[in-house]
Amino acid sequence: GKLTALDGEADDELLLYFEIDQTSAKEDREVIQNRIETALLDVDLVVDDFSVLKKTLKTILKENKKDKFNATMADFEEQQTFINWLLDDHFTFIGCEQFKVVAGQFELVKESQLGLFKRGDFLQNPLPFELFVTLNKHSIIHFSKASQRAMVHRPAYPDVIYIKQFNAQGELISGYRFIGLYTSSVYSGTPKDIPIVRHKIANVLIQSGY
Repeated sequence: GKLTALDGEADDELLLYFEIDQTSAKEDREVIQNRIETALLDVDLVVDDFSVLKKTLKTILKENKKDKFNATMADFEEQQTFINWLLDDHFTFIGCEQFKVVAGQFELVKESQLGLFKRGDFLQNPLPFELFVTLNKHSIIHFSKASQRAMVHRPAYPDVIYIKQFNAQGELISGYRFIGLYTSSVYSGTPKDIPIVRHKIANVLIQSGY
């Protein structure tokens, strides 16, 4: 049971060492094994799609600039700035999928899933109808929080960021939802440097007389 060698020709080989408290119950060992295998699978899904996740958001950013209705939003430029801010190493992307609106109902676009969304059991419940009213508000970004923990990067509930698309009449027709975690620099920095948030802070200060 001793390690004697590694494959020197494999550049992507990684040795992982786990130290686990002793357990004599086979059921407990199987639970531990399944959780480790699931965590490694999640990491594999995210790492494989990480560059595609960022590329997808960059494409969305360019497409949003072409939509005529978006130009009528008062804070459209600030929302675009926020998306660029995410891409500047302020957000660890771990999943993305596309949705469309059909007759007032959400439909997930088949084969649009990236990262953790490729798992059949991760946040795959149908989007609730009441969310349609919220997302239909005229802003290209909507923030939410996932109801399921992710074991990639750190064991936490991921943040959910919706990037929406409207038609010329201002009706919500499609969009993407990205999941991920804000990086440590966001928590250690000042909120006055965060697009969108900085405007909210400025409004509060103005209204409070400071």
